[in-house]
Amino acid sequence: MNEKQRNYTHNFETREFTLEIDRKICWYRQATLIFVLAYILSVFFLFNLGEYFKTSSLFIRVLLSVVPMEFAGIGSIFLFLFYKVERGKRAEKLGLNEKGNKTSIVKRAAKRLLFVYPVSIAITLITLTMLNLFDYVPQGNPIMKIFSKATQPETIILLIILATIAAPICEEIIFRCIIFESFNFTLNKRISMILTSIIFASIHMVPEQIPALFFLAIILQKERNRTGNLYAAIAIHMLFNLTSLSLFILALILQK
Repeated sequence: MNEKQRNYTHNFETREFTLEIDRKICWYRQATLIFVLAYILSVFFLFNLGEYFKTSSLFIRVLLSVVPMEFAGIGSIFLFLFYKVERGKRAEKLGLNEKGNKTSIVKRAAKRLLFVYPVSIAITLITLTMLNLFDYVPQGNPIMKIFSKATQPETIILLIILATIAAPICEEIIFRCIIFESFNFTLNKRISMILTSIIFASIHMVPEQIPALFFLAIILQKERNRTGNLYAAIAIHMLFNLTSLSLFILALILQK
């Protein structure tokens, strides 16, 4: 192969590689935009249901307030995924490829939780102490508030499913994969991780929990980057929420 042929081959391969990168950037950013629009629309939808909320049952209120926010974004992303991405690459795009040994994933998640959970509690206590200097009134987690008022079995079951299964899966796909990758194509991994974690913590809208959720998000993103998929991050997130819910239920029982 002469010099001219080598240069032509190199330029062709570089161009193909560049086009592939452009397609990836385009996909993740379009998916992020769709999630944001779906999330805004779901919030707008909720704010216009105020009167209906006053007369509806707690189960209906949970269904209409939590479910649209959790599933509007992820549902639109899945529709977009099936439309834009060929079948063999869909799992890879969502970070759900090559999950490995299930037992080792759960064991590692449990070990990480033993570190993450106590540190998160300590961060929350420090944050509350600092906010109290400004006469801040703690808002508490909205899901926990609803749970404390729940008496119908179907409402309790729905809340448990949302907190321990639906939310971890949806949020890991959206934040640790879609939004992170949309930043990571133009920014370095550290900045992308910080920006994604800030968005994740802020979107929960509980001021006293933002620093702790930011810390959790950093740990989850590191797990995703280390393994190359979302299974470990999802497992940690599920165990984190399950532990929080279990402790909250225990506190409610002890109060009675």
